[in-house]
Amino acid sequence: MTILWPAFGMFFLTLVVALALVIKRFGAVSQRRVNPEFYKLYRDGQEPEDVAVYTRHLTNLFEQPILFYAVIAMSYATGLANGAMVWVAWAYVVARVMHSGVHLFGNNVLVRVRVFALSWVALTALWVMLGLRMA
Repeated sequence: MTILWPAFGMFFLTLVVALALVIKRFGAVSQRRVNPEFYKLYRDGQEPEDVAVYTRHLTNLFEQPILFYAVIAMSYATGLANGAMVWVAWAYVVARVMHSGVHLFGNNVLVRVRVFALSWVALTALWVMLGLRMA
């Protein structure tokens, strides 16, 4: 059951970024930096760069992490999760939190890509570990 806790960690990270995006968007609209009509179809106009970073980051949290949620669910459903997998799953969450911090506060691309690569290493390790335990 402990393999499920890292999924809660990812959920809360996604929730925090989503709430921050709402705050950023309301701020941009209230400061008249973006026309609220833009949000009808995301076509007419453009989001300010500081808001667009949050938009892109939230989208990113629905891309790669889907594979994380899948391996967590499969590990739990098969009963094959072990302590090492739990540690690697938490390492993935920590890497994603670090990635969020770098992307949203400073956006140093070189650091960001390294942390993102680290999250891929952890995610790949989870899939390999599950595959070996299934074999």
